[in-house]
Amino acid sequence: MKDRALRSLGDVIQRFPIMAKLLTTVYRMSLSRFTVGAVGVLFDEKDRVLLVEHRFHPDFPWGLPGGWIDGGEMPQNGVERELKEELNLRVYAIQPVMIWQSPLWKNHIDMAFWVDTFQPDDINDIQLSAELANYGWFGLDGLPHIEPNHQQVIMRAYAIKQATRIIQQGAQQP
Repeated sequence: MKDRALRSLGDVIQRFPIMAKLLTTVYRMSLSRFTVGAVGVLFDEKDRVLLVEHRFHPDFPWGLPGGWIDGGEMPQNGVERELKEELNLRVYAIQPVMIWQSPLWKNHIDMAFWVDTFQPDDINDIQLSAELANYGWFGLDGLPHIEPNHQQVIMRAYAIKQATRIIQQGAQQP
């Protein structure tokens, strides 16, 4: 019965393609809504990671820079925008590192991206937004008390960075 109904629906959509868009829209309206946050993992030339001290995060004030993704915005664009707004840093997302469900909010997903600056000297021009109290560059063995998922993200991003470095060095061999 179900198969026959799906075949019939498929036949209608084949004859009237606009129905696919209408059905998709109706279906999407019935789905749960999620909010999405994105953070960026930025390393300096000494492989230290950039962390910021948030004014509005009392449990874990130190963490990765980032914020909420706007409706219709791609997460990688959102993390680039957030680092520009929070730190006056122009960065580009290299690749996703991790996705996880927020332990604090139902229907919220956080994403982390390994990011880099367009010019290495850009890290010298950091300007904090009002929502941040401070920033610092931290070695992996000297991280402050941060949210456990942020620590996991940093370690994963560092491993990806090291593997990428090894691959690039191998590609440069004659």
